[in-house]
Amino acid sequence: MGNVLAVEGVSPGSYSVDFELGLEREFIFDFVLDDKQDLVIEGDLRDYVQLSRDYVWGENRVVVRLKLPQDFSELSEVNLYPGVNNIWIVAGNARGVIKILVPYPDKYVDAKLAAPNVNVGKDVNINLKVSNFGRVDAVVDARVEVVFDGEVAQEFEGEEIFLGVSEIYDYDFVFNSFNYSAGDYSVRAFVDSGGEEKIVEDGFRLGKKAVLISNYTREIKSGGLGKFEIEVESLWDEDMEEVYAEVRVIGRQSDDGVSLERDVGFDSSIVSLGAWEKKRLVGYFDSEEIEGEIMLSIDVYFDGEVESEVVRVDVVKKIGWWIWGLSGLVLVFLGLGVWRKISRFLY
Repeated sequence: MGNVLAVEGVSPGSYSVDFELGLEREFIFDFVLDDKQDLVIEGDLRDYVQLSRDYVWGENRVVVRLKLPQDFSELSEVNLYPGVNNIWIVAGNARGVIKILVPYPDKYVDAKLAAPNVNVGKDVNINLKVSNFGRVDAVVDARVEVVFDGEVAQEFEGEEIFLGVSEIYDYDFVFNSFNYSAGDYSVRAFVDSGGEEKIVEDGFRLGKKAVLISNYTREIKSGGLGKFEIEVESLWDEDMEEVYAEVRVIGRQSDDGVSLERDVGFDSSIVSLGAWEKKRLVGYFDSEEIEGEIMLSIDVYFDGEVESEVVRVDVVKKIGWWIWGLSGLVLVFLGLGVWRKISRFLY
């Protein structure tokens, strides 16, 4: 016997149609799915689409009816933009798309901004790409701001250029981060094309050799080994090897203050961290004879350095099996009592 393979998908994968007010058209998608899946419409023009069915299961044909309004005023709340506007018809992992091609106006200059993450002291190469998608030539100039903590850290002025139809021009600026602090920076570009200004934004991070302890297990069950997780995040634009944590109990909160506990703790799993990556370090905590609020020291080791933090964690009493059993019996008796009352009422 040959192997039977389940193939999921949709055919055809896409349609393209030119935008026009009052457009009415039907599109047919043939779905093949193993399991029953609801149909979902995505995209800014989804309110102008109706489907012939609500879900698909196995092999089903879906008729998609598109009806656009007769007037632009009815599209005032829709994010309709020149170029390709997609309407997605989704069922599980299968996605069909209707591409609505909206023409560009006579004068239309687009802009895209990109700034990479680097470590402190390195140059940030900021690229501003301007493209003339309109039908007439344009004169363009640009200005770029680098902003940190709400203040403009540096400003760049681009030269005025002539941009013909379908032409593209790259403005390149270099931000030297030597005298700046690590953190998140935003970049804003102001592109003027003959009185029409477009503002585009991006951001970058200046890294430092550090690991952030962003989260950790807040509650542990008492009376044995319990899983303890620590979420760590690299603040460095390079890879780090052999990242792990040492966790130790350093005290317990009591009515009289903080008293030291016996030496309890664990070493976590060892991981590697990519640039700006987040991962979880996992270990198992022995909470025998410990209960209440405790203080833990978390020391995260990376590339010969250590990041430390003292945290508070609750060790809560584990519910014994006999309590669960007793709760079950109580529920059974309550159920029987309710049933007797219902039976008397009915009969």
